[in-house]
Amino acid sequence: MSGFFVSTCVNRASQIYQACRKTPNTKPKPNMSNMSYCRFNNTRIDLQDCVDAWHEGVSSKDEARARKALIEVAEEIIELAKQDSEMVANLELNEEGDDDSE
Repeated sequence: MSGFFVSTCVNRASQIYQACRKTPNTKPKPNMSNMSYCRFNNTRIDLQDCVDAWHEGVSSKDEARARKALIEVAEEIIELAKQDSEMVANLELNEEGDDDSE
């Protein structure tokens, strides 16, 4: 084998190794959370998983940053929920009315 070929293979292997180190070793899952009909339900399930694992702590700087970012997003969600609480209340009232008609 030529030195160039070996060097190219070693460089590519190094790039793949570095990329894998930056990516959590988790089983990929379908990106269902972006589908409008199940976005909130799937995200709720994922958030509950985070709550359940919260006391385990974080194992890397990336996870620590992600945890901090998650808290910031949660705070934003709380503010949005306050802003549209009237809309949610109206939806709930409409749903209750729908149940009575069946």
